[in-house]
Amino acid sequence: MPEHDFWVAPLMWSMPQNDRTFAVNSYSIGQTMATPSDISVENPDKDELPYSALLAMSNSYLTISADYSDLVTTTIGIIGPAALGEETQKLIHKIVGAKDPKGWDTQLKMNLSSSCPVPEPGVAGFRNRAIAIS
Repeated sequence: MPEHDFWVAPLMWSMPQNDRTFAVNSYSIGQTMATPSDISVENPDKDELPYSALLAMSNSYLTISADYSDLVTTTIGIIGPAALGEETQKLIHKIVGAKDPKGWDTQLKMNLSSSCPVPEPGVAGFRNRAIAIS
């Protein structure tokens, strides 16, 4: 049975350590984008959803026993130009023949520490349990 990876180690205190019949590590990489309703406007209205992108990696550890399954997940990601939302949306729109988005210059910016343009990552952790009902 595989052991958990270091990404989920901070959450393992919440996982039962006995009665496991199966365990698996899962990894995923994903990108999520949000845009205003009218992408042809260069400066979206302040009441609109801002252009933004999230690029993230997740590690999940799932254990299964006879009566329940447990899952812990840790996700780390960045928001801003480094998440490559503008490039991804423009590429997909070019491939499918959709309108070119005009407002990415107004997207949410990276968090900067002093004068160093390095994005500060965000981290989230999740814990779930599913119980078998007969």
